[in-house]
Amino acid sequence: MQDVLEKKTLFEAQDSNLSFKCHIVFSSPQDVAKTSRQIWIFATKQWVQDRAIQAAVMDAYRSLLMHGEYPYVVVWLDCKPDEIDVNIHPTKSQVKYQMRVLLLGSYIQH
Repeated sequence: MQDVLEKKTLFEAQDSNLSFKCHIVFSSPQDVAKTSRQIWIFATKQWVQDRAIQAAVMDAYRSLLMHGEYPYVVVWLDCKPDEIDVNIHPTKSQVKYQMRVLLLGSYIQH
């Protein structure tokens, strides 16, 4: 992971709630990027775009970053197949969760 994000110091967190499992690797608030392109989200081992999860990541760093700074973060979400719909976008790059409120409140805000 350090080679992919090109960072030497990364931190990790894992949690599970009901049918969701989450693994997050993230950088120190002193180690920032100038764009949000270094926030990676994977749902059931597939890269996805999820503005709500990205917003939750940014909210976790809210008081730690200056305007225009973004953390290096990789979020892996695993869940039961019936808890996620990957067919809402033709490229399957966007997903819809059955229990998004629980997901966001439980993982990112820890």
